[in-house]
Parts: sequence; structure tokens; C-alpha cells
Amino acid sequence: MRTTLIKWLITVVMTLVIPISAVVYWGATNLRGKLCIALTGLLINVVLAFWYSWLDRRPKNVSDWLRH
Repeated sequence: MRTTLIKWLITVVMTLVIPISAVVYWGATNLRGKLCIALTGLLINVVLAFWYSWLDRRPKNVSDWLRH
């Protein structure tokens, strides 16, 4: 039950990161700022995706996780 709730929350946050990053990206005037905003949004989604995958598989170590 708890894992299902956490996975649901991760999915909601991943879905919200994209439009929030887009709004902030469009508001930025500097190219470096736009790049940082895009990379930050991407990094947040990648970390959440790894966490979601870890909750799904529960591996004992990283090599077991990467094998599947």
C-alpha cells in the first residue's frame, strides 16, 4: 500500500515538473538560464524515474538492478 502511494506521488510530481519547467523556461531571458532550467527539470525527472524503478524492483545492489 505504501509503495503504491509513493509511486503514485512520484508520477504526479514527474507530470508536474514538465509544465512548471516549461513556464519558467519561457520566462527566462538568458540562454544560460534557459539551459539550466531545462537541465534541472530533466535531472529531477531522471532521479524520480530511477526512484520509481527502484521501488518497482527492490534490488539488493546496483548490478542486480541494471540487469533487469
